[in-house]
Amino acid sequence: AIQDSLYTYVQELISCTTFGIGMVDWERRLIRFEYVIENGKVVDPYMRSLDAQEQPAAQCVNFASELLINSLSIDTREFDSVLRLTRDDDDFLHRYARDVAMPRSAMYVPMMLQEKVIGVVSVQSEYANAFHENDLVVLRSLAAYAAVAFDNADSYLRLRQTQNKLVEQEKLAALGSVVA
Repeated sequence: AIQDSLYTYVQELISCTTFGIGMVDWERRLIRFEYVIENGKVVDPYMRSLDAQEQPAAQCVNFASELLINSLSIDTREFDSVLRLTRDDDDFLHRYARDVAMPRSAMYVPMMLQEKVIGVVSVQSEYANAFHENDLVVLRSLAAYAAVAFDNADSYLRLRQTQNKLVEQEKLAALGSVVA
């Protein structure tokens, strides 16, 4: 639901052909792109290594900095030097990269919580010079709100799990007192 809302706002405010949200897995040193829309179509999930220095998403996360790229000359959608060397399968590749024109412009903005990067929001366009500073300001604001929303959702999930454990413990305690 958070992803859908963010996508809706981006579509209203920024002209782009691709929108993606990647969540950082610091333990495995990966960015998991599980929500990507290209030309209005959902793309299968894929991953990027945080150690793949050629990947703009990895640069954004590793340096906790925004990227505004208006002249992409290399299509990085199918390439991740680190995962390519360590994987036998193609789950990390962007499967539909050949079906969509190579992006010529892109913006990457980190989602930050208390100075820690939890993810990245990215938009891309098949046109060079498609994005401007005001687009970056909009994406920065949306990424900040998204980071808080993801954190709230995670907190709510943990709260529900804790409540469920307490209910189970209460049931067991009640059962124990009935048996005794």
